[in-house]
Amino acid sequence: MEDKKRYSSLGHRLNLTLIIMMLIMTGITLVVAYFALRDTYIDFYSESAQEAVNTIADSIAWDDGIDHFAETGEKDTYAEVTCDYLDMFKTNFPNISFLYMFVPYDDHFVYVYDSVREGDDMSGISSYGDRFDYGETEYEGLVVALKEKRGSVGVNYNNNSTYGKSISVWAPVFDNNGDIRLVVEADYYLDDIYHDINSFMLQIAAVLLLCAAVIILFMLIHVRKGVIEPLSSLYNTVEHYDHGVIKIDEKDYPYNDELRQLVDSFIMMAERIENYTEEVKRVVAEKERIGAELSVATGIQASMLPNKFPAFPDRDEIDIYAIMKPAKEVGGDFYDMFFVDESHLAIVVADVSGKGVPAALFMVIGKTLIKDHTNVGDNLGEVFYEVNNLLCDNNSEQMFITAYEAVIDLKTGRVDYVNAGHEHPFLLQRVEDGEYAYVEQKTNPQFVLAGMEGIPYTAASFEMKPGDRLVQYSDGVPEATDAKEELYGMARLNEYLNKNRDLAPKPLLEGLLEDINVFAGEAPQFDDITMLCLDFKKYME
Repeated sequence: MEDKKRYSSLGHRLNLTLIIMMLIMTGITLVVAYFALRDTYIDFYSESAQEAVNTIADSIAWDDGIDHFAETGEKDTYAEVTCDYLDMFKTNFPNISFLYMFVPYDDHFVYVYDSVREGDDMSGISSYGDRFDYGETEYEGLVVALKEKRGSVGVNYNNNSTYGKSISVWAPVFDNNGDIRLVVEADYYLDDIYHDINSFMLQIAAVLLLCAAVIILFMLIHVRKGVIEPLSSLYNTVEHYDHGVIKIDEKDYPYNDELRQLVDSFIMMAERIENYTEEVKRVVAEKERIGAELSVATGIQASMLPNKFPAFPDRDEIDIYAIMKPAKEVGGDFYDMFFVDESHLAIVVADVSGKGVPAALFMVIGKTLIKDHTNVGDNLGEVFYEVNNLLCDNNSEQMFITAYEAVIDLKTGRVDYVNAGHEHPFLLQRVEDGEYAYVEQKTNPQFVLAGMEGIPYTAASFEMKPGDRLVQYSDGVPEATDAKEELYGMARLNEYLNKNRDLAPKPLLEGLLEDINVFAGEAPQFDDITMLCLDFKKYME
């Protein structure tokens, strides 16, 4: 028993997809917000710090006391006030990590004053006179640029192992000649800024996650109600669909959307399937009826053709055998063999245009007329003339027959024949050493039967001797086609008959049919195949 295929839940996949998408969107929002907030904070602190050092630098008036203090580190009253002002400023702005003044030189700078507030780590406070080469600090380019641009200000972002990430801002103090004599600088550690940013981002993350949870919950409810439940209902409807009965609950499809259109389409499809099923049943029943009738027709047609062999078991002058293999259930080819009187045997091989039931019906008419009009001493040309006129009468379907009839006098071996558009037979005559030789008949076939009323037909004759053989056939033999659309052809037929000339009529024709089948292979049979072989053994006594 085949295992039932396991399916994953569409609802679970949709829910998981929604949750993942919302988390990704929340994460992207947080990342963007973080960098935007960080830049905003840093810009704000940078501007605030710049304003602070500008205010300090602008408040310092250069005089001899400040000049002396910068040169010696000895404070007069104004220098003392200035240093106290820096200490007060640093105290009032707790975000300032360092606030100091230094004297810039060409290749180094020297600390003048590093402000102190209560609680500062004094190990990080520089003393008056501490010297630093520019190459040892991160300020080289900025200080040089400051000196070159006279009065410029700037911001420097630092990141070192000692102080971590920080912002440095500065402003110049000019002497009475307009030269930069002193620089005020403030350093801000970013650890506090990042702490504030992280705290704020945690709040934003909590709000975003809460919003995301609400949105996800809303979407899950909406998806379940608008998608999952309608699809489940549609699945149950399809699974329990039976003979066109569709049970649809309107409340299962609350929205007039694509799913409802799908349901309506399924209802229409189910109705069409039901109608189509009924039509198929009707067609199958009709086909079965026609098949049964065709089977009966096949049996009737087979019974109308001589099919018991030997056909004339009490006559040792001849051996005769025939095969008719229709392309469809019933065919248009036919053959016949009958005694006109005790010493005259008639044979007929004919081919009705078309195939199937119409050809079979016309075949019955043609066969009956030919047999009924063949009498002892009749000219076969006159026979076909009368048959042709009768077949032309009321021939609304414009069908026609190619036919070959021969009457052999078993006492003399004389053969009278007439050919209405049919193939020439093979006449194999015994020559020396018992071999056969093919004798081609010179008379051309005449016009087909039922083609045109009033057509004259001319009979001809030839002689057969004991041991001679006549093989007649329909065009289905040489025109048998293989998968490459190559014809069996007259050359193969001639070769087969001459190779197997010693076979009796029955094995000869059965072998020929097998040879044709092997040649055609899987290619379908397009035309009826009819063959007749008459072996003239001796004269009638």
